[in-house]
Parts: sequence; C-alpha cells; structure tokens
Amino acid sequence: MCFTFIIFFLHKVKVYIEVRNMEMLKINQLPVEILMKIFSYLPKYDDVSLVNRLFYSVACSVNDSNVWVSFDSIFLKNGNYRSVMNSIENSQRKISNLSINIGLNFLHGPETLLRRSPIPDAVKIVKKFSETIKQFHLQNCSLDMFDFLQILSSLPNAESLQFSNVLKKEQSQPHQLGNEQLNLHRLKTLSLEHLSDDFLDVFNRLPADVLKELRIVYWDLNVNLLAGLFEQQTKITEVALLDQCDDWEIKNALPDHIFDHLKLKSLEIYLWNEDSSSCTTILSKQTELTSLRLREGETDGSVLNVITNQLIKLEELEIQVDSALVVPFKKISNLKKLKSLTLQSCSLKLMETIAGLDNSRITTLKMKDIITRNMDAVDDDYEYPPVPINVIVALANSLPNLKVLEFCHDCECETIGAIMQNFNFIDVLEMKFDIDANANSLTRAIVVDLCFNPKLTELIVNDAFIFDESILTKLIAMYPNLKELLLCSSTSITTTQLKIILNGFKHMESLALYVEKLTTEHLDCILDHKNNLKLVTLSGFGFNFKLSVEHKQKLSSIFDVIQETYFALHMGYKD
Repeated sequence: MCFTFIIFFLHKVKVYIEVRNMEMLKINQLPVEILMKIFSYLPKYDDVSLVNRLFYSVACSVNDSNVWVSFDSIFLKNGNYRSVMNSIENSQRKISNLSINIGLNFLHGPETLLRRSPIPDAVKIVKKFSETIKQFHLQNCSLDMFDFLQILSSLPNAESLQFSNVLKKEQSQPHQLGNEQLNLHRLKTLSLEHLSDDFLDVFNRLPADVLKELRIVYWDLNVNLLAGLFEQQTKITEVALLDQCDDWEIKNALPDHIFDHLKLKSLEIYLWNEDSSSCTTILSKQTELTSLRLREGETDGSVLNVITNQLIKLEELEIQVDSALVVPFKKISNLKKLKSLTLQSCSLKLMETIAGLDNSRITTLKMKDIITRNMDAVDDDYEYPPVPINVIVALANSLPNLKVLEFCHDCECETIGAIMQNFNFIDVLEMKFDIDANANSLTRAIVVDLCFNPKLTELIVNDAFIFDESILTKLIAMYPNLKELLLCSSTSITTTQLKIILNGFKHMESLALYVEKLTTEHLDCILDHKNNLKLVTLSGFGFNFKLSVEHKQKLSSIFDVIQETYFALHMGYKD
C-alpha cells in the first residue's frame, strides 16, 4: 500500500532528475529531503520504515521529535544493540525531547553491572542531537563529574532538564574540570530527584536569573547549596521541595529566609509539625502565591491564619486541617479566587463546615482521606461509620460549579449512590469503594435515571466488583459521553467484561486498566474494538510478558507509539 502510494506520487508530480544517462533515478537514490516530503503524505510510517536503513531514518525524521532510550540489561544484552545505536547515530531526525534511562541495575552495586558501561553511548546520543534538544531527562544511573559536565555542555538550547536518581561516582580517568559558567542560557525548568550534592552544586554555575521553575525531591537536602541557587536565580516563580526521608529524627525545617530572594507564584513543600513557625514566616513573605501545596503535616492555626488572611490571590490550595480547626477554617471564604481545594485528611466536621460555605467559585474538590469516626474516642472498634447522606446533599448544593470531584474514602454502597446522584453535573469523578461492599448492594444503590450525567467525561474507580456486568451496564447508561476510563482492581477482568466496556462506551478515547492476569486475549479485544481509542494502558501482565511480532504488527496498524515495560503495555499516538 505504501509503495503504491509512493509510485503514484512520483508519477503524478512527474519528479524527474537528470543524470548522465538521462534515466530516472531509483527511489533509493532520491535526496533525503524529497523522500521526507513524500513520506509526509503517508498516514503511517511503520511499514515503510522496515524496508531498509535509509527508509527507517527518513520515516523517523518526518514528524517524530521525541526519543526515549532505555539502556537496561535486556537492551545491552540484545544482539541488535550496536545496530540500534548506529541507527540513532546516523539518524537525520531533529530531536527536541530526549529521555535516557540507564537502568536500575546500575544503582545496586558492581555485582549487577554489565561488562560495558552505556554512559559513553548516552553521551554520544546527547551530542548527536545537541543543537535541537529542548527537553532532556536522564534517570537511574551513576556517572562521574566529567561525563555529567559533558552532557550539560551539549545542551545549549535546552529549556527543561530533569535528572532522576543520578549518583556520582569517582573519575575513571583523570580529566581537567573547569569551573566556568554553564552554557544553559535558555533553561527555564529544572527538576532534580535524588541527585548527589556535587551535581546540585554544579547548577550554582548557571547564568543568573534563567530559571523559572525548580523541583527538588530529596532524602537529605543541603540547604546551603539550595540557598546559593536561589540567590542566583531570583526569577524563579515555581518551587517544589519534597522530602522523602523516612527518618523523622533528621527532618529539618526549612530556614524562614530560604525564599527571600524570590516572588513565588507556586509553592509545594513538606510541612512537618515542628515547622509551623518557619512555615508561617515563609508564607507571610510570599503574598503573590496562586498555588500552595503543604504536604504531610497538619496545618496549625497560625499557618491557616496566614493562608486565609494574607494569601488572597490563591487559586489552588492543598492542606491537611485538624478537626479542631473547623472554626478558623471557615475563613477560607476569604480566598475569593480559590478554584481548586485539596484536603489530605478531611473529618466529618470539616465536610459539614465546607458544605455550609459559599463554594460557587470552586471547580475542583479533592478529599483524599475522609475520617468519619471520633479519633479521640477510646474504642477497639476501628470501623468508620458511613458519610451521612444529608452531608453529601449539602456539599453538592454548595458546589454548583464543581467540575472535578475526588472522593477517596472506602465508600459504602449508599454513599456511592448518593454521590453519583447528587453530583450528576460534574465532568470528572474519582472514587474508592468499601472493600466489604458487594456488587448486588451497589447495583441496588445506583439508580440510572437519578445518576444520569451526560457531562461526565472521565471516571476513575478503585475496586474489584466494578467489573460486575450489571454495574458496568449501569455505568454505560449513566455516562454516555465518557472519554477517559481508569479502573484499578486487585482482581482480574474477563474478556467478556472488557468487551462490555469497549462496546458500551462509544466515545471512549483513553482506557487504563490496572488489574491482575492480563493475557494476549485482552489485546485481541482491543484490536477488535479499537473504535475511537487514542491511548491504552494495560498493566497486569506477567513478569516475563513479551509482545509477539504478530501482535506488535497488528497494534502498530492502530497506534503510533507502543511501549513495553515489565508488567504493562502503553499504546497511543505521537500527538
């Protein structure tokens, strides 16, 4: 089909090139630029890319500007490793987004290391696309300072850099390391996750005031290095500092002067209970904030007062509020621009308080852990009573413009029915069901006519019995315009149940299943009922799952991108 189209194109536009013998050139002899123009008219490039190395390179060059390379043990032991590297090195593609994953086996000691290090090849790839890379991500590796500096020096046009689990090792060979300024004048976003301090210190050599966003995930943060970075990068407006250390004894509060050089719009930090004084001072200086996320610790009265009295420009807020603070929490009404509210822990009293406020400005409400029992009561019975239906009704009435609701609680069947019925005007719903509930009870609790919501486009559900055919049938009737569906369960899904989902949701574009015991039969269901699907994630294959050539060819006829991991399969389109 592809060759027929190419021949037709050449004949139609009468592309003739004179040579000595005045004969037409063979297609393999045409300039790469002309081949790229011809291939750009093809709906897909998978078939033609298999013809030869030239066609592969040209087909990859037409539109795709993203490359993801994984140097894991499987890739390095593959006999085609060198040919794959040659294809990358000889490619004519103009790559703007490059992601390199060295592999976890390089982080667990010399006994797991392979005979050859992939770092030199990773550096080659970066240098190959040096001038066009705008976004770069390096993860799961250990490298010396010379290679780290080589990579950074090869990214002069990078706008976004992300380094995840990058450890420092000693120099394998002596190299002269300079201290000159980094040539990263276009850098705007920097994300560092578990990065060695020596590498963090390198970013203090960035040109002044280039960064706009900084995200750091750490175990033990060197505050002095961070303070030095903030002094040089005074134009940063978005900061996320996330502490993942499990040792509570070494968790230190951020110094209250840490952000003095910045005028932040967005801030995300971990708040430990002993941090309240420091946090209060930090927040009182950042009155331009539009987004604030305080993780882990409970927000005390002093912090809450600063938020509700001084941060009046907030549009997004995530906090954990103690049930004793329901009265001062009422002052959240002062935040007239607030659109998104996330409560990490939400007591029944707090829900009742929210329901009594004017929440017409709020479009997103996320309640991650709803507590309905009295935590101060001395009781051996840890069962949580259900959320009263009248509270759900009042909450829905107070949120007339809500579009997104996340209700992460082990909901009883009656609660689920009440939520679906009273919030039948939202666009996105995420719920978690009670593990002791059963399909028959839920079927009785859901009344299709009362829960009918043609506006709902995204549904996320965590539970096993959601795959019950009677429940699936009701969901299909209730949400006829659903486009995105994510189902997570500790059980398996039958092919019959999957067919009900694929046949029922006529407008579904994205499907994600996180289940047990997926097989190739489930892939066949996707192939037979592709419809409007643009993105599919299937997680739950066995550890040794390997996509067959036949299935890969069939899936390639539908999806542009097919990515395999150990347990999952991701399929979608480049756009």
